[in-house]
Amino acid sequence: MQKKEFILLAAVLIIVFGIVYAAYDIYKAFKPDSMCKSECSSDGCDNRTAFNCTIDKINGCYYKHYIEIKIGLCDAQCRVNDDCNETSKCVSNECREPKCGDADCDKESGETCSSCPEDCVLDAGTICCYSKIVEGECCSDSECDETKYEICEDYKCAVGPYCGDGTCDSDENCDTCKKDCRPGEGQICCTGVIKTGDCCRDGQCEEWQDCKQNKCVVPTSEE
Repeated sequence: MQKKEFILLAAVLIIVFGIVYAAYDIYKAFKPDSMCKSECSSDGCDNRTAFNCTIDKINGCYYKHYIEIKIGLCDAQCRVNDDCNETSKCVSNECREPKCGDADCDKESGETCSSCPEDCVLDAGTICCYSKIVEGECCSDSECDETKYEICEDYKCAVGPYCGDGTCDSDENCDTCKKDCRPGEGQICCTGVIKTGDCCRDGQCEEWQDCKQNKCVVPTSEE
């Protein structure tokens, strides 16, 4: 008998809870608009809080939610930029004309990390590179360690191509970097160009020979 009474009591509680929850949802859905107006708290403005009402559509119904927001003063001029005129912005709940030093990096007015570093503050791991904030450590090769053959790539210092790295790069040739651009067997370097042969000019052959097409040959009687 007690078990049946317990089950009955639990069922009643579930029904009551469901009715209360449904009533609360209906209450939220039909709050008057006047209750959604932002108002200053009644604590003498010490906490300077207000409530902003937003509307979300859930399952075809509109529910009004209260979101606590911070405002600068009870008579705050603004909360968002739309509260100000076209040229000013809302900064610390005051409508201000953009200027360097107002703690707001205003890109629309031309402020950059170069022109106004006090407003356009760099975060950890970022640098100001040609008026643009980027993640990295360098903007040019000069900011890297030349003794380690470092160059700046994608704003990072990395070891770049150098004479002696074992690769004949596009800016190297057999004259400027013999270590990397070494002529192979049967080849010769002629004015920075590797050619197949054993000479570039007559002076590199024996006295009785001429250099023809990079080969030392004995001239014929006809020549």
